[in-house]
Amino acid sequence: MLTACSRLPLPQEVPESFKVLPEYIIEDVVDYHLYVVRQSPDSLELSGKNELLVWALTFLTSTWYIKNPFLKAKLVEVRCALRYGSFTNLSAS
Repeated sequence: MLTACSRLPLPQEVPESFKVLPEYIIEDVVDYHLYVVRQSPDSLELSGKNELLVWALTFLTSTWYIKNPFLKAKLVEVRCALRYGSFTNLSAS
């Protein structure tokens, strides 16, 4: 059963409470999750990884909620790090 908050994509009309949020707040959340996924990927249980994946995909499929292309790229990076692991050590070799 889908509830109103679990339907994707999100509604075209962005709520006023979301519009007034500075994007750096969302970016801080994304940076934190990216740090956790890179530094301690085993600390997230499967349910936490699924919730993080759904959260990232929610904003990636509803592109009118986030305008910053660099923030969208970070969401893709979180998604890839969840799926494939960290890419931080690839350039060291």
